[in-house]
Amino acid sequence: MILVDLFLTGVVVSLACALPGLWLMLRGMSMLSDALTHSVLLGIVVTYFIVGDVSSPWMFIGAVLSGIITAVFVDRLQQRNVSADAAIGLVFAGMFSFAIILITQFADDTHLDLDAVLLGEIVFAPFDRMVIAGVNLGPRAMVMNGIALLLSTVCMWVFWKELVYTTFDATSAVLVGFSPAVISIGLVTLSSFTVVTAFDAVGAILVVALMTAAPASAFLLTFRLKTMVWLTMLLAMSAALIGMVAAMWLDVSVSGAMATAAGVQFVAVWLLAPKRGLIARAFERRGLRHEVVLLAHLMHLASHHIDAEPHRVHASEQCLRELTQRGWIDERRMLTASGYARLNDVGTRK
Repeated sequence: MILVDLFLTGVVVSLACALPGLWLMLRGMSMLSDALTHSVLLGIVVTYFIVGDVSSPWMFIGAVLSGIITAVFVDRLQQRNVSADAAIGLVFAGMFSFAIILITQFADDTHLDLDAVLLGEIVFAPFDRMVIAGVNLGPRAMVMNGIALLLSTVCMWVFWKELVYTTFDATSAVLVGFSPAVISIGLVTLSSFTVVTAFDAVGAILVVALMTAAPASAFLLTFRLKTMVWLTMLLAMSAALIGMVAAMWLDVSVSGAMATAAGVQFVAVWLLAPKRGLIARAFERRGLRHEVVLLAHLMHLASHHIDAEPHRVHASEQCLRELTQRGWIDERRMLTASGYARLNDVGTRK
């Protein structure tokens, strides 16, 4: 039963992180997930100093507010002509470093451990149960991340049109009555909620991998948005399962294995994706170079400069044979109607 709870928690955490991570990636804000995973720590620490109870629900609220404040600061810096990556780096580095100082200074009194904050340990999740009115609902991490996943799914379904407009064409979104700022704040709030719920299970650093790897892999596999959403969920689930199985087999950190599996998955997709993969792009570039050579020879023939480069006669003969096979020139090396049409097509595209 504990093993089942562990697997379910890992899958739910991975899915909950991947869904808002996809929209952050599509908006060019993937690094904001990194900022959120680090900056919420300051909200947790400061809230503890105010309420004095690590089990207080105010801890959760403080962490979410910290994430929202991070996004607001980043947005303000960008409006001051600071680049996005610089703004994110400045905000989360400052907030996170201050939180680390507070933790290391007061860790003995606050029961906050630096390793747990950074790395987390999902194997302990099945032992922390959520019990309401005497009913055992299951591991707390699974329930909370399940709520985050449900919220993300419902919000995406309800505000699908608004998300698409504001993500890909903010100007058109304004014209049809949508507010990009409101949608952006809502997305960041939802992302902050998700980060905080996943924070306890896998730690601050590993949440980043779960929010970026699966969406990035899905982005390389398809151009269709709805298909991308489904692929993101599928890849997130598979990374979680593969990571947990590998962790048990190798006797290593489960959270680390999940993140590593997501990274390996991305590398595999990056290499082997049918259209956007590295290997496919290499073959495409090779084909384009060959096409350029053929068109260059075709233009030479059209200009009656067949022997312009006598030291490359062998290569030219190969191209001439292929031009003949394509029907662009005849046996006398004169351009056919198809050859002239191909040149006209190139000129029209220019």
